[in-house]
Amino acid sequence: MNRRLAAPVGITGTGECFPPRVVTNDDLSKIMATNDEWIRTRTGIRERRWVEPGTGASQLGAPALQMALDNRGIMASELDLILVTTVTPTPCSRPRPAASSTWWAPRTRSAST
Repeated sequence: MNRRLAAPVGITGTGECFPPRVVTNDDLSKIMATNDEWIRTRTGIRERRWVEPGTGASQLGAPALQMALDNRGIMASELDLILVTTVTPTPCSRPRPAASSTWWAPRTRSAST
């Protein structure tokens, strides 16, 4: 099926936010039977970021959205869609209310994956 969209669609801005807590492979080796070399040679990972207990994806998404808006030079009220992706257990219905309460974005619809 080949459909034409009524308006052009594209990603025009992106943002990111990382939790401040850095956990290295050496840190992991203190709590489990592994070491930096074993992890690094098999995965390429040297460090990862961990959130504090109780921190939700929306708490990281809010600063990431602000960065995307700033990078694009637009206001949240100009958005048509906020697309949220996460590999966390945050329910899909939750990101939009968090984003909507942080910014005035009355026209937005939410989509999450």
